[in-house]
Amino acid sequence: MSSFESKLQFLNQYNFDSPQFCYHLNLNYYGLKVRFESDDLNFIEAIKAYHPSSWVSQEDGDVTLRFISYSVAFERSFFEEISPEFNVFKSNNHLCCIQRDFIGWTQNGNVFTFVTDLTIDDGYFNCMRWAIPSLLIKSQAMVVHSSSVVDDEGACFVFLGQSGAGKTTTVSNFKNRIVLGDDMNIFTTHHSKSLVQSGAIGGQIVFPEFDKKFALKGMFWLRKNEKLSLRKLSLEDARLKMLGSLANIFFGFESEDFTNQVMNNIDNLIQSVPMFELSLMKGDDFWPLIQKI
Repeated sequence: MSSFESKLQFLNQYNFDSPQFCYHLNLNYYGLKVRFESDDLNFIEAIKAYHPSSWVSQEDGDVTLRFISYSVAFERSFFEEISPEFNVFKSNNHLCCIQRDFIGWTQNGNVFTFVTDLTIDDGYFNCMRWAIPSLLIKSQAMVVHSSSVVDDEGACFVFLGQSGAGKTTTVSNFKNRIVLGDDMNIFTTHHSKSLVQSGAIGGQIVFPEFDKKFALKGMFWLRKNEKLSLRKLSLEDARLKMLGSLANIFFGFESEDFTNQVMNNIDNLIQSVPMFELSLMKGDDFWPLIQKI
């Protein structure tokens, strides 16, 4: 039996009645009130240590994330699947997700339960990447698959593109500037101004001050080419590129109102901040070019 099949069998046999957990932590997570629950105190303490102390709250969360150790039912074979894809489906009136590092489910979108490795590592980050993006949309924030760097004046430049386009390579060259992240960044709006934060959901490069916001100056869709060039994209092209860069939004399981909100958020963003196609080869010195925008 494959790892996927054993996880699916677990879901089919699991009693979805909510278990009780001994320990909890409330965080104001990018403006979203989240309650973390587990029977593993060390895991709860690790979550607390990973996030800014200013996020810790005494208020109960609007959303609850419950974590169960995979060891209650699985051996190390739990992690054998190679594919990183999120397999999302409906089962027993629950929205479920099976991925190489976790099993997750929710019935009402307010309480999520995960079976994973209880460490701040890939399993935890992948759980968050499934649950958090759609939740943050409802609080006017977007999780974007991107890399980003901040210049000396505090302006943020974001790089988008397909896997392998060079998002990590592009920002890893900036040793003397703040690199917010190379995988997931959080976009918010304040007084019609677009802001970017580091994403607390993993990546090779992560700026640990998750609560620090930087003004977004420009967005760049990366394209490998033999000649360095910059071309401003039309609103329609920018809309499609940004829609494809949103992290883990499964529109087939969301309402029409949710979809409309996503599109409104994207339109507000691309109308206020320009997006360009940046063609470059590895090692190109493109910084003087993009600073001119």
